[in-house]
Amino acid sequence: MESYLDYQAEGFGDRFDANSYLYLTRAMDEYDLAAGHGTDADALAAFDGEALLVSFTADWHFTVEQSASLADAFREAEVPAAHHVVDSDHGHDAFLVEPEHVSPPVRDFLADGVEGRAVTDEGGDDDPRPDSDHAPVHASLFRG
Repeated sequence: MESYLDYQAEGFGDRFDANSYLYLTRAMDEYDLAAGHGTDADALAAFDGEALLVSFTADWHFTVEQSASLADAFREAEVPAAHHVVDSDHGHDAFLVEPEHVSPPVRDFLADGVEGRAVTDEGGDDDPRPDSDHAPVHASLFRG
């Protein structure tokens, strides 16, 4: 994992202006969904659809607690929502290095939505389909 992060750090310096990265991360850190609406649920009230939130236990940038709170806000706004937690030590990049844990809930959500077969609010390995159905991480994600 360290070599991946080192590689990405080198690539970021070549591809992005450091100031733009600072502004983007500040915007993500300071974004307030409820601003101008009162509550997160109020901000989501006009949303017409279903929501799947996938979070990772070691992600310090978008925490499990933040995703759980957002899932609660969707439900408070009467929007069908599921929150799937992936137990992972890979932090924010877990979706890149562990697609076998992300693919099943996304696939089920796209096929059946929240109210169909549905994704649960817990992680789990009770999916009887073989892992070979899952898309592998493409090598191009790791090249500059």
